[in-house]
Amino acid sequence: MLKKDNILIGLIPALICPLVVGFGYYISMHEKASFTQLYSITVQYHVFGPLLALGCVINLGLFFLFMKMNRTKAANGVIIATLLYIAITMYYRFLK
Repeated sequence: MLKKDNILIGLIPALICPLVVGFGYYISMHEKASFTQLYSITVQYHVFGPLLALGCVINLGLFFLFMKMNRTKAANGVIIATLLYIAITMYYRFLK
């Protein structure tokens, strides 16, 4: 069993939430498109990076929640996930 203050406790939600928020926002705009169609549309119109960046705003709330609960290792997991999303966003921004 995982301890209450573990990097994975912060990493897993911080990896999932931006995808759910970002694509949830985009799905609300394009209700009839499937997930693969949404991915191809976001890559085609170069909005995949900004969509992930929009979803990463939720990680700020997760970070402060873990800090308020005095779970610094979980907060570190949120920072690691956010840095990973920054790398992905920069890749789609400059190399695609």
